[in-house]
Amino acid sequence: MTTFDERGIALNLGRELMTSWVGTEDMPPGLRELAGMALDRYPGSASIAHRLEDLGGYGLLLAVRSIETAAGLIARLSLGHDAPPALTEHRDRARHVAWHFPEEAELKEAVGSPHAARWWAAFYLDRPPGRDGLLREQPAPRPDGRCSPRQRLEALRRLPAFLDGLARESELPPLAVSEAQTARAELRPSRWLELQFHEVSAPELIRAFEGLERGCQLVEAVSDGVFAAGPRSQALAQTLRSHLPRGEEFPVSGFDEQRRGSWIDWLLSGCV
Repeated sequence: MTTFDERGIALNLGRELMTSWVGTEDMPPGLRELAGMALDRYPGSASIAHRLEDLGGYGLLLAVRSIETAAGLIARLSLGHDAPPALTEHRDRARHVAWHFPEEAELKEAVGSPHAARWWAAFYLDRPPGRDGLLREQPAPRPDGRCSPRQRLEALRRLPAFLDGLARESELPPLAVSEAQTARAELRPSRWLELQFHEVSAPELIRAFEGLERGCQLVEAVSDGVFAAGPRSQALAQTLRSHLPRGEEFPVSGFDEQRRGSWIDWLLSGCV
């Protein structure tokens, strides 16, 4: 068992290992490429010190995917795989870091979606809502004023069209296109909005919230440049973002019948 501090230190050491391996000529080319891939979106020391709270949505997902790539590489080197005698020092360092580094197996589910990455970070790094909050999460109180309920409903109605456009953009990364298609499928049928979610079954409601969370996070990813979409999608993302809830505010652990009313009110209130 490791402490949160030890995990943070190990994540920083993992980035240092990847950096040194990229610059090591004796490292097999394939492993250097993997190390470079791991560094592409690997979180910095300040981000790790703040438990990745500065990252959200697909930015967080890509960071966790980089950590997963590093975990696989550290495991290979620490076990002596692909490590000729000249790399003994690197192997020993990998073994030291591996002791507190997240295991590749536990990251397999964490890299499935931004929601899964949030869950992993809450459990592994005690990022809000933290381990305890995963089982008793309630909508966070928010100040009044960013948009009206009417504007919120209109933005929710326009979200599927945004996702349709995103799914048709051939130059987007496959991840973005696939996620847009998945979110669009989760947002059928449209009667959810017409009923304002109050008369739909629990499975339908959960599916709708999953699609909305994914859709809002895609809006943010396009707006922030995480995914470089075309001008039309970028303009629509900027417009929708000001009236949609933040992807990070959706429930991490789901909700039961006792809490569904409060989450529906949160979604439709327009106060963010």
